Amino acid sequence: MTVAMHAPIDHDNALRFGEHLKHLRANILGCSQVELAKRVGTSRSVIHDWEYGEHVPTLRFRPRLRELDPEYFDEYLLPFLPSNSA
Repeated sequence: MTVAMHAPIDHDNALRFGEHLKHLRANILGCSQVELAKRVGTSRSVIHDWEYGEHVPTLRFRPRLRELDPEYFDEYLLPFLPSNSA
């Protein structure tokens, strides 16, 4: 069985989410896409897709992203995610 890494999205919101995720990764956490992927439990290519608005994380990955910086996640990432993505 394959686990979905991405959720269906609105492209504009996905781009905004990606910009904020990239800022969190590079400027706040100071880590690479590979390092963030290890912390979240996914691959570098998935992080890249999220950062460039190709996809957004499914519900499975949201708690892992929130653990990185709960305040930043709630203010800058969560508003751009669809509420019912599986």
